[in-house]
Amino acid sequence: MYMYIHTRIIALLVLVPTAVVHSFVEYGVVTPFDPFLFVGEPLRLFCNITNPAVLEDSSNLLFQKGDERRASQILTTRAIRLTVPEVRLSDDGAYVCLLQTLDGKVKVVGHQMVKVDIAPREVVNVKCRVYNWETMTCTWDVGVHYNHPKHVNVSVFWVATDVQQDCPQLTRSSCHWDQDHYIHGLHYNILIVVSYSVKGRVKEEASKMIKINSDEVVEPAPVEKLTAIPRNSTCIALVWQTPRVYKRAMKFIQHIKSAYGNWSKIELAHSPHTYEHNSSYESIVCGLDPDTLYDFRVAVLPVSQHNAQPVGFQSQWRSISARTEEDVPSAAPITCPGCYFDMENTQQNSITFRSVRVMWKDIPKALCHGKLTHYRISFVSLNSDYNSSIIHQVTERITHSASAVLNLPSKHEDYNVYIVGATIKGESLEGSYILIPSVEKKPQPPKRFLVKRNPGEIGSTRLFLSWTALVGQEMSSSSGNNHRHVRSEMVPAIEDLYIVWCQGSRISWQCQSEIEWVKLSPDQVTYELVTSMSQLDPYDLLIGISIQEKRGEAVISSGVHWSTCIFTRNQTPET
Repeated sequence: MYMYIHTRIIALLVLVPTAVVHSFVEYGVVTPFDPFLFVGEPLRLFCNITNPAVLEDSSNLLFQKGDERRASQILTTRAIRLTVPEVRLSDDGAYVCLLQTLDGKVKVVGHQMVKVDIAPREVVNVKCRVYNWETMTCTWDVGVHYNHPKHVNVSVFWVATDVQQDCPQLTRSSCHWDQDHYIHGLHYNILIVVSYSVKGRVKEEASKMIKINSDEVVEPAPVEKLTAIPRNSTCIALVWQTPRVYKRAMKFIQHIKSAYGNWSKIELAHSPHTYEHNSSYESIVCGLDPDTLYDFRVAVLPVSQHNAQPVGFQSQWRSISARTEEDVPSAAPITCPGCYFDMENTQQNSITFRSVRVMWKDIPKALCHGKLTHYRISFVSLNSDYNSSIIHQVTERITHSASAVLNLPSKHEDYNVYIVGATIKGESLEGSYILIPSVEKKPQPPKRFLVKRNPGEIGSTRLFLSWTALVGQEMSSSSGNNHRHVRSEMVPAIEDLYIVWCQGSRISWQCQSEIEWVKLSPDQVTYELVTSMSQLDPYDLLIGISIQEKRGEAVISSGVHWSTCIFTRNQTPET
């Protein structure tokens, strides 16, 4: 009979929409009043029809939580019971007892708010830190997420001497001993108790005894007023202060990092010098590169007063950047033996002086050790007492022109040219030489020096260079390399052959980009030049050739012979 009645009620209620539930009127009562349970405990809710005017019986009653209908047991004709053997956190919430009336309406008999939570557990992840030997803080995690944390309390009891005391400054997840309560050097025994108190019920869970040796958990305060002072081009002084703590043993960790590098430890031969009157320290870091930006960081690490071994925790880092002072360049400008050419006026027989443009590559930035201010070009006659020099200022320029014009007093003399770079600290100790022979001694460059590109390849990166074989030599058939031919016999006097190119002007024959060159064998008569400059307008590309000829002990260059135009392969030039 019971099972039949209960099933019939459910079938009827399924057909009743929620909208017909009416406001609460006293039809009965739900007990107990707002029960509280820990996870795993049993829940029992009772719904009783107490109004004598209600004609329906318990077969018309039903428990519901939210939109979920909960199974219940009929106890009497006027009462039912909902039972959950072991509650879970999801059972927390409001429970409503509903009455299905004979006219098809749904009435609320009563409701209760059931609270479910986790029983208190032992705290986890207990960590204690003594900050700068002056205060101590212990932190922990209560271990679980409580549904109703307002009922959770934490107590801390500790003993360092003979008397148990409570935590001076307590929160649910920490205990702090300020300077008035903390004594360094003691062993602290700490007990943390979590209690849950609600509706007269109290449940507690205590931690195991936590033993703290205060000497072993010190985290010093970070350094203060960290500054970096360049001493010269290779040394930087680091200066800092620490909060004064009487007779505390510590050491300092120092790291250095250059641009795009990683932090590395600074190994010092001596400990940082200490100025006891104000707790200041100074460390000199040397062996650095000139005019280079470095990052530094310093931290404090406590050490044992007995054996000076690290103990405790490192302080936070403090960082600073500094640049070493500039220095003179440590390298010479880069030149090739034939990095010069005669200006047009030199070709006139009536003129005895000589104008020559010498060219070079800038000193690599990493070896400049500062901002280049100028180049000094000195030239000395090897046939007379004449010597002179000029200064080529280095300016912020869009177009590059590492070159200078030398006005030599006589075109019938040999000159040794010496080029050095300079910063505000002075000129480099190393320079580069270019020998400029007299016009009578200057070797003749290869004839019919031609520069060609394939038809339709205006934007191509390939150019095809060719020149005649050196004087008095027969040409052999082409070698296995499809763009290189060799002569059947070497010319002993010819040392090397250079192809030189740059972006520049065919009016002034001056490079406007850094000059480039490649060294070839003297027996070579063709070369395929691959360069992004090939995509330039032909009038903006300068390509030249030079040879180096050995005469006695000296190697003399012809200088650069520039090609006057770029031809199209397999086509007749327009007249």
